Amino acid sequence: MELKIEAPDGHPYASTGPSPVVITIKDPPAGIYKIDVIGISGLNPNGETPYVSVAAIEPCVTANIEQLGAVRHSYTGSDLAAAVQVSGLSNLKVNIVGDSIGGAILQGSASYNGVGLTGTLLLYAHGGNLGIIPLAATAFGLNIPAQTAGQQIGSALGDDPANLSVGFHIDRLFTCGGVLMIDGRTSA
Repeated sequence: MELKIEAPDGHPYASTGPSPVVITIKDPPAGIYKIDVIGISGLNPNGETPYVSVAAIEPCVTANIEQLGAVRHSYTGSDLAAAVQVSGLSNLKVNIVGDSIGGAILQGSASYNGVGLTGTLLLYAHGGNLGIIPLAATAFGLNIPAQTAGQQIGSALGDDPANLSVGFHIDRLFTCGGVLMIDGRTSA
């Protein structure tokens, strides 16, 4: 088989041989890649089934990258707390829990219009947007039902917490090493 890759900066890469054909790109530029897989032989009913697998190694650090159509926003808990802008919200502290290949669990505390709050949220990507599901919450030291917490979050944001636009199309959201990673592309 033959594998051809065109990087976002226009640089071509190619390799030919028996499957698996591997191309490693050192320090690849962010952006949209064009990948062509060409069957040369063995693609008959008794032959090989072609497939493509793409992997990237991303550093688990705070970043704000937007270039060549690609977007990566990644935050430590303190960086995420600083980035959240909601009227009436203050003293926000966020802890990103564990490592996850799909979604993120956040624990935190804050004051909202002077009321002390604590809680745990699940963040997830769907349909290019961000979803938030409250898992646990307290106010005045009392437990709040998750559904009520979700309604209050929606009221504070002025939007449906299960379908929030972040200004770009989210392709994946995950955590690693205490960092929330959000990868996507510019909405076009």
